[in-house]
This record gives sequence, C-alpha cells and structure tokens, in this order.
Amino acid sequence: MSQAITIIDPSTIVRQGLVHLINNKTDYHVISDYDNSYRLFERFESDDTDIVIAEYYLPDINGLDLIRILKVKTALLRL
Repeated sequence: MSQAITIIDPSTIVRQGLVHLINNKTDYHVISDYDNSYRLFERFESDDTDIVIAEYYLPDINGLDLIRILKVKTALLRL
C-alpha cells in the first residue's frame, strides 16, 4: 500500500523537487503540499496523510511546534 505524504516548506522550488522525487517512488505519493502552517491547518482534517515532511524554519511557526500541534491532532501520523 502506498504511503500518503504531505509536505510543508516555504520554498516552491523545494516543494516541487520533493514532490517530483517522492512521486517517482512506488511506495510513496504526495497528496498535498503547503507553503505555511495556516494553509495546512485549514485543510489538514480532510487529508489522508500518513507522513508529514516539514521545514524547521517556517514563516509563521517553527517546525517543532508544528509537529507538536499535529501530534495532538492525530496519533497515527508519522512525523
């Protein structure tokens, strides 16, 4: 079964590169990518994400705080 990944990184180039690399792996696919945590939190409830790849230096929150919030939202998510 393929693992669904969400990426959060402020750099469009980094996000596009990760999407390209990950989608070429048979066991993984990117279902969403965001440039900041506000957009992630707006839509995350509807995503079927298994794994989150997050940049530490986000414009609105640091990556560790983002992970803490996401861990509270779902215990099944691998971060």
